[in-house]
Amino acid sequence: MNTERPEVLYHYTTMNALCNMLNGVTDRGDGQTPDYRFRIWVSCADYMNDPLEGVFFRKCLHEAFLRYQSAHDLPDKSGYMPFAFTALNLNRQTFYAFSLSEHADSLPMWVAYGNNGQGVAIGFDTEEFARAAAEYPYCHFLKMAYRTGGEFAEMFSDEDMARAYEAIRPREDGGCSVCYADYDFLHDKYSHVKNRYYAAEREWRLVFDDRSDLPKQFRERNGLILPYYEIELPLKVIRHFVIGPCTNQALSRSALESMLYHKAREFRKNERKVLLSEVPYVLR
Repeated sequence: MNTERPEVLYHYTTMNALCNMLNGVTDRGDGQTPDYRFRIWVSCADYMNDPLEGVFFRKCLHEAFLRYQSAHDLPDKSGYMPFAFTALNLNRQTFYAFSLSEHADSLPMWVAYGNNGQGVAIGFDTEEFARAAAEYPYCHFLKMAYRTGGEFAEMFSDEDMARAYEAIRPREDGGCSVCYADYDFLHDKYSHVKNRYYAAEREWRLVFDDRSDLPKQFRERNGLILPYYEIELPLKVIRHFVIGPCTNQALSRSALESMLYHKAREFRKNERKVLLSEVPYVLR
């Protein structure tokens, strides 16, 4: 997998989310040199659009576990895997993520994430974004890998599976105990591998562990209460904006440029460009 970082990554979102983001801009400067900051929401992965993401991971891990046992002619411990998943909280998505795409102007991305073309794509300077996010503990910046079930199962090495196998310790009463430390290696794979059907998104993720020291917050979305973390980033991480194809593009560009100018004077016109989508798409 090529993990070379592109110069710009894009977060597709709604105009409402963009307004909330920019209305929260604050100046952390010393009164002479401005330091404009804004906040993004890093949301619980339980609420992401792939409902089988965690199921896919557990299925592939179980397949790798069975292969390891068979290859090494070991006593069967696979029946304890559901207990291990529960004990390790792997039955839920134990991470929080902010998703970005390599696509600057993609019709599928507009439809799925940009309010059916009526939203906006925020272009982040990749290196500035990664550097600013790295100041937070328990944070990782990852490129997503896309695999079939068999391919994913092969990503677990013999060493990985030996640790997983030995960590499950059956008891005489029919239960088992699980050594948590020996399963830490799973969480990286858990948060950056998806089913190959999502490969066209070319996703990167800013991922926070659930153990983050940040205060957990909650908001409503589509009738659900959604947990999230709020993190603050310097405004300079934003390179430009792309207005969606189904908006009134002229009015949207003018309003966004005005909003940027009034919220942070470092956003002069032409310094942070507001671009227009070139996708030929209309709502009927």
